[in-house]
Amino acid sequence: MIDQSRRRHATGFAGLVAALALVAGNALATAPVPAAAAEPAPAVAPAPAAAPTPAQSTRVAVGDEIPFEALVNHIGATVRVSTNIHTEREGVITGASTMAINLEVAVGTRTISLAMPRERVVRVVLLADAPAKP
Repeated sequence: MIDQSRRRHATGFAGLVAALALVAGNALATAPVPAAAAEPAPAVAPAPAAAPTPAQSTRVAVGDEIPFEALVNHIGATVRVSTNIHTEREGVITGASTMAINLEVAVGTRTISLAMPRERVVRVVLLADAPAKP
């Protein structure tokens, strides 16, 4: 009894879907094509290149502040990060996103990985550029 009602429901639903597809297909097939769509669009000159945003700018002098959005372009650079809880950390940027940065910080003879959320970061100052890639 249960199997038969499921079969009827499934068949009824499949029939409904098939009918809707048929109606939609007929409506699309009989729709008139606008004359403007048949003609090719006129060629338009490309827009001039926009000025680089802070995220695109990769050149920052040593000792200058790096905008948070541009940190992704400074992976491997040594920086000093000041926070809104009055702490400063010096380390190498190992990762960056729009939400946080990851630093490798020297602690004694070891290094630790430190994640700093954007809400805590007040400023980031470049201490040394990232080493050149071979």
